[in-house]
Amino acid sequence: MKNHGRFKGEGGTIMPLALVLLLLLTMIGIAATMTSEVEIRIAGNEVAYKENLYYAEGSAMAGVQLLEEADTSELKDLSFAWLYSSLPDTNISSDKNWNPDDNNENPAFDGVKGYTGYMAVYQGIDPGGSLDIGGATTTLHKYTIYGRSAKKNGEAMIEVGYKKRF
Repeated sequence: MKNHGRFKGEGGTIMPLALVLLLLLTMIGIAATMTSEVEIRIAGNEVAYKENLYYAEGSAMAGVQLLEEADTSELKDLSFAWLYSSLPDTNISSDKNWNPDDNNENPAFDGVKGYTGYMAVYQGIDPGGSLDIGGATTTLHKYTIYGRSAKKNGEAMIEVGYKKRF
């Protein structure tokens, strides 16, 4: 077939045009793949953070429960290994400051033992909480309970205030 007119000598033009279009689509596909990989990592980090946060909160609540159930003589003597009279001088995130939840029988902590812990700090008698109002013969003691979870290359810490009258 003879080429007449305007397209004379344009016999192989479609091939380079198709290759340029294919290259452009390939680059768009690679960019979309890289973006989705970043989004997957972000979602994974968010899941790990929330998991750590909830386990830390659970650990703090386990410490609160132990304080609630503790005998007053044990609380007065600060006889628990996880109960401090003041914050440790070292880094609070250091593993040696935390009581691991190894003795916790709560099935919600299965699989995370060694990753979670709690500690409590006695803050003294709560100011104004022990006034003789209504014939109260006990004093109100103030504690700060910390819960920590360090799992999946992350860490979360929760601080909970607690008061107990004895």
